[in-house]
Amino acid sequence: MNDTVVPEMVPDQDKETTVDFHNAPTDDTFSFISHVFSGKLMKELITQYVDTKSRLISIEAKLNTILDRLALAVPSRDLDLLPQFPLETVEQFRDFEKQLKDNKGFEEQFVTFVQRIGGENLEKCIKNILRKVFSNFVGSFLSWKGQKGNIALESTAIIAAIKDAVLRAHPSSFTEAKFKETTMNFFQYASVRLSRQKP
Repeated sequence: MNDTVVPEMVPDQDKETTVDFHNAPTDDTFSFISHVFSGKLMKELITQYVDTKSRLISIEAKLNTILDRLALAVPSRDLDLLPQFPLETVEQFRDFEKQLKDNKGFEEQFVTFVQRIGGENLEKCIKNILRKVFSNFVGSFLSWKGQKGNIALESTAIIAAIKDAVLRAHPSSFTEAKFKETTMNFFQYASVRLSRQKP
C-alpha cells in the first residue's frame, strides 16, 4: 500500500484575487457597493445638511419678522401714558429719562411707539424718530458726548430705547457706527435748524 502523502493545496498569497460579482453572494456584493459609495454618500449627506440648516436659518429670520409685525399690529396698552412728542423743554427731557430708567414697561411702550415711526432705510428711520422725539430747541442742549456743556446722550435710556427700536425695524442693515454717526449729526445741527425755524 502506497503511503505517499499528497500535499495540501494552498492558494498563492502573492496572486491578486478576482471577484466574480455575478456569482458573488448577496452580502458580499452589498458590502462592496457600500464601500465604493460611502464617500459619495457622505458628501451628499453633508451637502443636504448644510442646505437644510441654511433654509432653517432663513425661515427663522422670516418668522421673527412676522412676529415683530404682528406685535406692532397689536395696540399696546397705556401708550397714552407717554408724553406728548416732541419733547419741548430740557425739564421734559429729564423727566422722561427718569421714567424710562425707573419703569421697564414704560420703556417697552416707548420702543413700540418709535418703532412704528419707521423709515424706508436705516438712516431715514433714525432721523424720523429723532425728529419725532426731540424738538430743535431741546436738541440744541444735547450732544453725543456732552461737548460744550451740553447734556451727554451716549449713555441715556432714551437713546438706548431708540437704538433698540431702530435695530428691530432694520435688523439686517443696522450698525452701531451708522447709528452713532447719524445721531451725532442730527444733534450737531439742531441749533442751525432752530435758527431757521419759523416763529
